[in-house]
Amino acid sequence: MKKEHLKKIEGQARFFVNDGTVIDSLADLPKELRRMPTEVFEQHVSSQRHDFANWVDSTIGHKVLADKMRLCTSKVGLAKIVGQELKK
Repeated sequence: MKKEHLKKIEGQARFFVNDGTVIDSLADLPKELRRMPTEVFEQHVSSQRHDFANWVDSTIGHKVLADKMRLCTSKVGLAKIVGQELKK
């Protein structure tokens, strides 16, 4: 994993979850996904949209991870994908 993918995100570039949670780093994403209520998760991920993958692609700058994430629509699966990438 490249060091720039692990940086803290500031300001409006952070991920603002619909329930008020703010995610400011890729390292925090798996934990937040696991504790996120399903109904909140489904507001960000569906067959038509994938806000988390879009954020990882455009803000974090990790297109390969974002592409893997777009193939998954479960919060447990996404947490696992991101967690595995963080261990690299």
